[in-house]
Amino acid sequence: MVAKRFIHIDQFNSDAVQFAGASATGDAAENANTSVDYTCTFDLCITGAVLLVKDGKFGDKCCLQVVHPTYGVINEFATDWAIASDVQKQFELNLNYPANLPTGLKLRLLYKATAEAGTRKVAVNYLNHKVLQQEA
Repeated sequence: MVAKRFIHIDQFNSDAVQFAGASATGDAAENANTSVDYTCTFDLCITGAVLLVKDGKFGDKCCLQVVHPTYGVINEFATDWAIASDVQKQFELNLNYPANLPTGLKLRLLYKATAEAGTRKVAVNYLNHKVLQQEA
């Protein structure tokens, strides 16, 4: 049996998926790349994310990635998105087409901090949906 795959949120119903929002948080030091990971403990569909950064610096960047435990980064949904220094809520994505992720993969926020001094507090909230239906 394999988890049902979804191509559009119109396929979502209470028999097929259950909302299972999750978050990952961490501290990013200046002049460093910091990975903040969330491991998928069940098959899921992700439809979006909200990125929060406290004390971000202009010039900092972030990437949203999917990481395989053996093969490393297998997909990147956002590449070097610029961080605004004057707001904590950086962006919110909520898409009509989900990404289907099997158990064991990681969702990674890669935060790339400039050399400007100061620790950045980073958090990402994922709009995950646990897949309930299986296909033969």
